Amino acid sequence: MGYRLQTAMYIMANWLCLLGAVLLTEGVEGFIGVRLMGGKHRFEGIVEVEHDGEWRGICDHGWDKHAANVVCRMLGYPGALRYYKGPKPFGRGTTSYWLDDIRCTGDEKSIAQCSHREWGQHNCLAINPASVKCELNAHHKTITPEPVKSAAGQVQKEFLNIDVRLLGPVVDDFISEGIVQVALAGRWGYICPSNWTPVNSYVLCGQLGFPDSEVQHSYSTKIQDLAPVYWLDQVMCRGFESSILSCGHAGWGSSQCMAGTALTIKCVRRGLEKPHGVRLRSGAQVSEGRVEIKFRDAWGTICDDHWTLKEANVVCRSLGYGSAAMATTNAYFGRGIGKIMMDDVYCEGNEKSVMNCRHRGWHKSNCDHYEDAGVICHAPKLQGHEIRLQGGSHPKEGRVEVFHDNKWGSICSDGWGLEEAMTVCRQLNLGFASEAVINDRFHGRDHRVIMSGVTCRVDAISIYNCQHDPWTNTTCSSKGSLAGVVCVDELPDIVPDTEVLQRDMKINSIPLPYLRCPLEENCLSETADYEISDMTYYMRRLLRFSVKTDNVGLADFRPNVPRSKWKWHKCHKHYHSMETFSSYDLIKKDSGQKIAKGHKASFCLEDTNCYEGFDKKFNCSMDGGQGISPGCYDLYGWRIDCQWVDCTDFTHGAFYLRVHINPGNRVAESDFRNNIAKCRVYDYGSWIISNSCAIEDCDSGVDTHGGNSRGNCCEFPFFYNGKLYHDCTTDGFIKRWCSTTFDFRRDGLETKQRDKYLSISCNIA
Repeated sequence: MGYRLQTAMYIMANWLCLLGAVLLTEGVEGFIGVRLMGGKHRFEGIVEVEHDGEWRGICDHGWDKHAANVVCRMLGYPGALRYYKGPKPFGRGTTSYWLDDIRCTGDEKSIAQCSHREWGQHNCLAINPASVKCELNAHHKTITPEPVKSAAGQVQKEFLNIDVRLLGPVVDDFISEGIVQVALAGRWGYICPSNWTPVNSYVLCGQLGFPDSEVQHSYSTKIQDLAPVYWLDQVMCRGFESSILSCGHAGWGSSQCMAGTALTIKCVRRGLEKPHGVRLRSGAQVSEGRVEIKFRDAWGTICDDHWTLKEANVVCRSLGYGSAAMATTNAYFGRGIGKIMMDDVYCEGNEKSVMNCRHRGWHKSNCDHYEDAGVICHAPKLQGHEIRLQGGSHPKEGRVEVFHDNKWGSICSDGWGLEEAMTVCRQLNLGFASEAVINDRFHGRDHRVIMSGVTCRVDAISIYNCQHDPWTNTTCSSKGSLAGVVCVDELPDIVPDTEVLQRDMKINSIPLPYLRCPLEENCLSETADYEISDMTYYMRRLLRFSVKTDNVGLADFRPNVPRSKWKWHKCHKHYHSMETFSSYDLIKKDSGQKIAKGHKASFCLEDTNCYEGFDKKFNCSMDGGQGISPGCYDLYGWRIDCQWVDCTDFTHGAFYLRVHINPGNRVAESDFRNNIAKCRVYDYGSWIISNSCAIEDCDSGVDTHGGNSRGNCCEFPFFYNGKLYHDCTTDGFIKRWCSTTFDFRRDGLETKQRDKYLSISCNIA
């Protein structure tokens, strides 16, 4: 009987497969194409297919990421970014559908090869259209300078990749004046100075990474080259170009220049003081990133509608860099947060700030953060800072070696962390650092250590500029402690949700016997330890809140240790994948003094939920691993143990609650400076009021406490007594301090004011 049943099932399965193949073959014969309709851009919209000469929609029954990937690949895109069911965001569809109950594996060449009902059969309404937003290739998200058209009106693409340099003195690591050389097809040549103008110098200095140029009496100088090659002559720029290759000229290699002379220019270097109101975020280089602007004390982004090199140039030069090497669109650097401040921006090219350009109006936009605009600015090239990676399995990883005193050597990994690794990857133009290697993974035990004690800031551009031990006094804990890096192109970027934090905040008083597990995990203040012997009679007063963490970056956020090293906690009966995923501080509003603290371990870091068009990837209860994927968020609700600050030991009053996710930068992110949320909290005993929750605005990444600036952010670098400081200092004070403005003296500070709690800039750290 069992044998007959198996045989019957086998025959039935083959019959069904045959029937499916026949239906599929019929569908493919009449199938012609696919298109997207109703979207703002060509890569998004309601999906329609053509069959037997007629266009109809696809019903959203069974529509998922696999099917969306198939459609996007058919249209020439690498895959789907998001998929949608129903009328959002592209409106209602048609009542006429070709496909329903579609099922794809994701490997099909055509949507017609997926399983589905017979063509034209469906039970769908106008509210059931399937739609998609396709992922773009990187080159579809960038706008680059184009060479001037030839006499025939064609773009000479063979001249797209040229290099420019200055032959001159190195001053403070850069060359900003000298003879100009241009490399074409690997050969260096000169520019003829005939009819050269200050506008030409402005464009050329911008391409070299400098914001402006000096007007010179003469742009010609004599050279010793016996057989000079002149690549350019009769150059005519208009001032808004990003590159000299976009300017008019006599033709490549066409020159009547007098031998023995060449072009020389002087560029203006970047000022020390940072501009206000514009910044770049989530770029691997400090000269690139998503453009963010500040309006009415709030930071937001710019929509990429009409975002061109002209607008990007204004941003780059206003930040002290050169012109724009690229204008980026479609959230090339990941999604921003906050409001979209500007849309349809039009710049003439000579504005001092992008905020002076024409636009729709503040906060008026038809965009979302997947349309955030960005820039990649030309930056001057560092001179003499030689560095390399050795021993890796591919060019983007290895043991870090530096060059000093005419020899190469390794770096000791004592104190080596992600900030230092990020600096190395940035200096080598290899993207971000995903890992700071501190052992002999890359086999350099026998190599000499010549650099130690390295400490870098998050925005350092060279390992040589970081704080380190004297070259003559290197120390290392062991022979195998060698610094290494692993560089990647994309990283996650996690951000706390300030609205949820402010909404889910409350005070609870809980008897100590109910807090045995939190007590074991050090989630209560130290005074709770003294109450253990007679805990029946004691209560703990807890400020409780929810923390929702969004991943707005381009890669998964994963715990920084492998599963084999997770710690088991017997009381709560779960593993901790990160011992401190978030930390909490309660700070007195009037003095900036920290009076209480808390922390939260990640016992289950997962995609609690995802935004429309994204699927969950990490699920602790389904063996899906721990992490937060892009487009999803993790939520630790206020009812969970340790999701609080213990307020038992102090009186009521006005405070700041400071929530820091990924403290210590244990997991690599594209931006560490959006990890802190800060709320005003007014404690009235049995109830509280919370307001003004916002992402902490601190470009330097160093927040302050105590002193007289009331918890403001340090400004680096800052100027004091004729010296530039890039870190906190004890100069002039007993304790370490920083300034919260660029020029400590200029901003009206007097010695007698320093110890008062005034809104001035010095702050004891």
